[in-house]
Amino acid sequence: MSLYPFLSCAPTRKCREKWCKGSRTTFCQQFEAADHSVSDAETLAATIQSSLLGDVAQARGTLELDQKKYLEAATTFRSVLAFARRQNQPFLEILALGSLGNVAMWQEHYDEAIDWFKAALGKARTLGSLSSESRALGNMGWNYSVVGDFDNSEASLIEAQAKAGQAGLVDNQIYWLTWLADVYSHQLRYSKAEPIARQALKLASITRTNIH
Repeated sequence: MSLYPFLSCAPTRKCREKWCKGSRTTFCQQFEAADHSVSDAETLAATIQSSLLGDVAQARGTLELDQKKYLEAATTFRSVLAFARRQNQPFLEILALGSLGNVAMWQEHYDEAIDWFKAALGKARTLGSLSSESRALGNMGWNYSVVGDFDNSEASLIEAQAKAGQAGLVDNQIYWLTWLADVYSHQLRYSKAEPIARQALKLASITRTNIH
């Protein structure tokens, strides 16, 4: 054991800082800055063989996806999935499965996307992760609606918003309720769409009131 633990953890801390900065700048669409930060994180993680290797690779895949480099992103996310399974990191595995679903979705491969999200949902259920279940179910519901499978879309979105509510993720709940109302509207089921839309508006109003 190191006599100076703050020194031994410094590279890991630096790696985490670079990884987080890369994720932030990717979100802000600052791709050049994101690439520099993620590259630095990759170098640090490889040098110290950090447990963050998978997280850093996930950040690389997200950057590639946002840049519409779909083939590269899919390859990266598959490597993250393999790493997560080897290292027994179930939440990272769920993230990688969902990310592969996103790659398929953005390429308009909706049936493939549904399969990936189903796999993410299955893993999330074994962990009892409400937030992960909600995200997977919601994404399944959206993709089902695009291919015209409104029955499965409805069922998935109803459960997605319920799971989000149980997890206290009100913004997510509002989002899935809004999409559910849209699914009903596309089927001209306005008597179903209206109360769902009103529920979403009520939740949004309560959220704004709590913020102020």
